[in-house]
Amino acid sequence: AGSVCVQYSEQPTNNITYFQALSGINHLPEELKIYIPLFGAAITQFRTEMFDHRQFSELWELHTSGITAEAFTSAHYKSLLTYEQGVLFSSYCLNDNVSSMFNLWEELFCRYLPIDEQKLRTIINMAANKATMSVTDAGHMYAMRSASNGLTPAANLSEMFFGLTQVRFLNDVREKSDLSDAVMKLNKIAKLLLSSQSLRRCAVNTTSNALPMVSDDVKRFLLSLPGIPSDVSTLSEV
Repeated sequence: AGSVCVQYSEQPTNNITYFQALSGINHLPEELKIYIPLFGAAITQFRTEMFDHRQFSELWELHTSGITAEAFTSAHYKSLLTYEQGVLFSSYCLNDNVSSMFNLWEELFCRYLPIDEQKLRTIINMAANKATMSVTDAGHMYAMRSASNGLTPAANLSEMFFGLTQVRFLNDVREKSDLSDAVMKLNKIAKLLLSSQSLRRCAVNTTSNALPMVSDDVKRFLLSLPGIPSDVSTLSEV
């Protein structure tokens, strides 16, 4: 794997450190991509080798803002046919909890276990209900996505992630009595995305006095991932 670029930005964040990491999904089989939003919802309930899903979730809440994983698409500003696709992981915490936060990221990336079917059913029901209700609350946004679908590759992907296609998909999955196929697909996504091969870049916003400590923790996390070389490249923005 190539080196991971980390951009550091010193900001008056009131002693809070913000972390984001982007994993690419270009290499994912097409049939898995529609599961990306569900993967983002399920990741907060993952188990690891050391913790069950409840313990792991409580640790995130104890030390951080929690974890988010969201589908990401961005068209190139010069070419409508060129775009970036991925999953954006993010969290933030008090500077005093930075080491704990990156310990949790390492636990997730290196020692996750597949989500169980019963827990997944609860997550799917919640996601399907939320998506269905959002059609009523923001129908114009769904109409805009449907209208732009097919104009560009990025618009097509955005409709699949955030449009009516995703709403129908979640409701279809909810109706299935057997979720073993969904569990298998989410596990495949986890294997492909929670790895150094998929990780493209990271961004960190923190205070100037915390930057040395934070950069050490970021590098420790990245070097814990298989395949990451010792020459993790960095960019600084003051």
